Amino acid sequence: MHSKRYLGVFCALGLAAMACGATNETDSQEQLGSVSSASQDAKCGQAEPHDILISELFYDSVITNYSLTKLFVDGVGNIDGTDMPDLVAGQVGRINMVAAAKADVADALDKVTGLPAYTIAGYTHYAEACTDLEALTWDEEGELTTTLTDTDSFEVTAATNYDSWADTHKEFGKVCPLVKRVGTDGKDTVDPPCDGSTNDPPSSTVSATGVVANAFGNCLSTTPSWTPCKLYYATGVNWTGRVCLWVSGVKQCVLRPD
Repeated sequence: MHSKRYLGVFCALGLAAMACGATNETDSQEQLGSVSSASQDAKCGQAEPHDILISELFYDSVITNYSLTKLFVDGVGNIDGTDMPDLVAGQVGRINMVAAAKADVADALDKVTGLPAYTIAGYTHYAEACTDLEALTWDEEGELTTTLTDTDSFEVTAATNYDSWADTHKEFGKVCPLVKRVGTDGKDTVDPPCDGSTNDPPSSTVSATGVVANAFGNCLSTTPSWTPCKLYYATGVNWTGRVCLWVSGVKQCVLRPD
């Protein structure tokens, strides 16, 4: 009986952002090789600052095992979804605040919404990826700004409904260069930010004390601005990539602005 295995990769800036990917049904595991840094660098260079928000959405959906096929565009043009985990709902809320990111996600969902839901078997760290990538975040006044970050790639294995997984990767890849196929072997990748919230790589030399955000990615309203923070699922020692700042009336754990 012919079996199918779909692998993907994503990059994390300090946050654990996420990954997805799929090969053609005829591809075998042996045909999947190492990532080509030249191809990867080319895709990194195509990324717009808002693309990091989309790649973070991918990561959040993977770690919560939430199929992006459950997302849809509502009657007023916002992104919404059924049975969204808190972490995914929080990231969708941020995307809805950024017109370019919202429009790109809506375009991807046009052919993805309603497909059979896929599931994720697991993911592992794969390789370093983008460097000095310009990423969108919020400043102390809650205004959009940009910061520079690096990314790491993570290999992801889908467990069920591989065709939905492949189609989702394809459609999001059309709108976001950080969801991409790299190398001559056609490995699929997604590049989210490495902001200090992840455990990969742990580094005691850049650690600091701070607070842990809740499942929506928010800090307590009483937390002083610029307090180092990390997302609730992170158990590593890095704390310096994210800080608590006001965003649209909510104290959120966001990428540290320049």
